[in-house]
Amino acid sequence: MTRAGVQRIIRYAFKLAQSRPRKLLTVVTKSNAQRHAMVMWDEIAAEVAAEFPDVTWDKMLVDAMTMRMVMKPQTLDTIVATNLHADILTWRRHWLARSASRRPRISTRSGMRPRCSSPSMARPSTAPARASPTQSLPSGPLR
Repeated sequence: MTRAGVQRIIRYAFKLAQSRPRKLLTVVTKSNAQRHAMVMWDEIAAEVAAEFPDVTWDKMLVDAMTMRMVMKPQTLDTIVATNLHADILTWRRHWLARSASRRPRISTRSGMRPRCSSPSMARPSTAPARASPTQSLPSGPLR
């Protein structure tokens, strides 16, 4: 993570939340265990929040966020998270989809790219394209 990249994604999330009727943003973190990058993530979220006084925001550990998605989904509107934490939340979303008749719809995460209309925390890569992640997974049960 770079400071500029984190500022870009957090600012984008605040602008998105500001454009929605509820003006509510939840910043997902894991700063209790990831003491460097996630502490920076939290600090930047607080700095950017000052630019958006009309947006209500809160910060939540990814572990607690998965529980909140199950127990109080109505308290969520716009969520910003790192790729790692968004993956965790997406896996939880798939689990929730099984009981979709009584849960609100939780949309999938979006990939943000730095040179497009949506930002990214990542720098542009000059590395050659990699094989699909599913091609490198072993078949059968994991041990």
